[in-house]
Amino acid sequence: MSKQLILVRHAKADWSMREFNDLNRTLNASGYQEILDITARERVTSLRPQLIISSHAVRALSTAQAFLNTWQDQDPNPSHLLELKIEPAIYEASLQQLWQVIHALPTEVDKIALIGHNPGFTYLAVDLANLRMMELPTCGLLVLEFEASDWKSIQPKTGKLVFYEF
Repeated sequence: MSKQLILVRHAKADWSMREFNDLNRTLNASGYQEILDITARERVTSLRPQLIISSHAVRALSTAQAFLNTWQDQDPNPSHLLELKIEPAIYEASLQQLWQVIHALPTEVDKIALIGHNPGFTYLAVDLANLRMMELPTCGLLVLEFEASDWKSIQPKTGKLVFYEF
C-alpha cells in the first residue's frame, strides 16, 4: 500500500494592496499566469488527487480552486466530485505543525494535495524526502510517494520524489 502527497505552494501574491492583511492577500497577474502554465502540463493534469486540502489564506484558496477545476475537468466521470477542504493550521505553519497535518490526514485517502505556503512547505519537502532545495517557488509542485498504509506512519526521509514542476 502506498500514499501519494502533492505539495503545491500558492501562486504569486499581490503585494501592491497594502491595506489587505496577509491572510486576505490575493494573487497577482503573474500568479494567475503561473497557474495557467503549470495546470496546462500533462504530468500535472493527470495527477488528480482524491482530496485537496488548502490553507485558508485567499491566495492559497485561489490556487487550490484553480487546481481543483483542472483536476475535476480531467475526470472522465463528472459525477466524481473532487473535494476541497480548508485547513487553517497550514497557514504560517512550522515544520512541526505541518507534520501534525500530515499525520491527521484520513487513512482511507491515498492521494492528497496540500496547498500552502513557504517557508513551511520547503522545510516539509526537505524533511519528507531528504531533498536539497533552497525554496519551493510560487506555484511549485512536488509529488512524493510513501510506502505506508496510513499517514500516521509516515516519517522523515521516507518519501520518494516522483516529480517536481514549477
